[in-house]
Amino acid sequence: MMKKRIGGLIVTIAIGLSVVCILIFRWYRQSNLVVAVANHDASLNVGQGMLKGYDLESSSNDFHKGDTVSNYLDTKNYAGSILLVKNNSALFQRGFGYSNFDNRLYAATNTEYRLGSAQNLVTGMMIGKAIQKQQLSWNSKLDSYFPKVRGSRNISIQSLVSGRARLSISKKVANQVTDLSSFESITGNIRRMNNISDNSEATNYLILMYVLESIYGEKYQQLYKSQVAIPLNLSDTNFVDDSVADNQRAVGYLKKVGEDTNYYNAPVSKSIATFYGYNSIYANTSNLYILEQALLKGNFLSNKIRNKLVDLVPNLVNNGSYYTLESSLPGFQIYTKIKEDGASGVVLMSNYGRESSYMHNTMDFVFQKL
Repeated sequence: MMKKRIGGLIVTIAIGLSVVCILIFRWYRQSNLVVAVANHDASLNVGQGMLKGYDLESSSNDFHKGDTVSNYLDTKNYAGSILLVKNNSALFQRGFGYSNFDNRLYAATNTEYRLGSAQNLVTGMMIGKAIQKQQLSWNSKLDSYFPKVRGSRNISIQSLVSGRARLSISKKVANQVTDLSSFESITGNIRRMNNISDNSEATNYLILMYVLESIYGEKYQQLYKSQVAIPLNLSDTNFVDDSVADNQRAVGYLKKVGEDTNYYNAPVSKSIATFYGYNSIYANTSNLYILEQALLKGNFLSNKIRNKLVDLVPNLVNNGSYYTLESSLPGFQIYTKIKEDGASGVVLMSNYGRESSYMHNTMDFVFQKL
């Protein structure tokens, strides 16, 4: 009888230890999927590879949500990549369709897409950093950098960031710009518009890029890498002129009128950038999420500067309980919706240009799964 009791006790202990081991394993695996972007500082080591490469549809506890999202996007012929984050944990991440149809390369979790005007967020963060270092102020006037711009004495950095400066320049003239010196030579051609437009927004942020170059004496690309990409470990962002592998960067395609399916028959040239340097950054879904969360809730900027910047950047919209960031240019559409606490959100990146209502409807369906 005693032997049976001892044997039963051993079996019970063994089962208990097995359950504990399983629970520990599950906790460890889930903790390694955390998007650790809540605390940004000089020694920060986040983002790099933490979301990339996972098939989170099979590693998430919410399998049914991944299946539901996949089925919906498949039936809607979605082309691009998607990321869902809930409570700082990756809930679902996957690519759909082709990133490069000619080479038959499929979109993946780490495929990079053209940010378009979402690049305003990057430039704004760098302007905010210069203000925080007291190298610039919101009230600094443009004539301190480019006095040839008409009315520059009355144009503030704040009005440029918000778009209210309404400055504009023709694409033909702007595309002659290759560096700070050539930009300075065409500033006399910049005019003030009566209304805010896509062209004026692009011009305003092109000017801000060269204000940054004037302050630091470095090219915008290098400033981005040293001030943003390296501190935040954004390993999957690059510029349009950077040399990258074919399977790393998506090619943009346009939907022809009357088409309801993805035929990928209208590829867009990489030189479609509105202006030299503007609309020139590529990023994947996880890097864009980390970037936006760093602004909304991290320590990248002081609370005072961050709150002001969030109110000023044109395509970053505060909807009360969440923020949206939206960008569209030929062949690419970017749409993010992140909750106010920065811990949960959705990133949609597509390389198949369609009506904006398509992305809005897709986001509405996916966001409710959080």
